[in-house]
Amino acid sequence: MLAMFLVPYTLLAEVDAWYGSALFWTVATVAVIAVNVLVSSAWSDEDEENAAEGDLR
Repeated sequence: MLAMFLVPYTLLAEVDAWYGSALFWTVATVAVIAVNVLVSSAWSDEDEENAAEGDLR
């Protein structure tokens, strides 16, 4: 999250076009979504069933 603010105002500060930071934010957002998909794909219905039964391992 911190990089979303620091990169445009530091590394991209010399880029005068608006699309410099917009491109960074778009790419960073897609990367965060991809990481979330990878992390959440490891979850299973078995985890939900165990949680419903009170078996939280």
